[in-house]
Amino acid sequence: MSFMENHSLIRTIGFVASLALPLFNIPLMVKIIRRRSSEDLSLVWLLGVFSCLILIEPAALASSDFIFRFFATLNVILFSGVVATALYFRLKGGGKSERGSDLIRPSEPGGTGAPKALPPI
Repeated sequence: MSFMENHSLIRTIGFVASLALPLFNIPLMVKIIRRRSSEDLSLVWLLGVFSCLILIEPAALASSDFIFRFFATLNVILFSGVVATALYFRLKGGGKSERGSDLIRPSEPGGTGAPKALPPI
């Protein structure tokens, strides 16, 4: 296999991967919607990844590499859906903070009002 054939194969694989990876955001959005909760997603992780994607986008748009532009733009679009869906359910009350008000439940029948154990980070 010549260098040019190998280069073409590498670019094809890169393009398929750049299409496939952002598509994994769709099942995550579906999971959040079906459960009507985003409590299992860390807001730090969610907003950290989203911030990085937004910061990468100008470099991708300025790049002459079509695969990089395609991947970054598609990822921003689909991950924006994840962020919007997760924040919607978090603000609606379907995703309580990991360290928030759901740690103390004094009104539970037979409860002591003592804090629950903190979830692992």
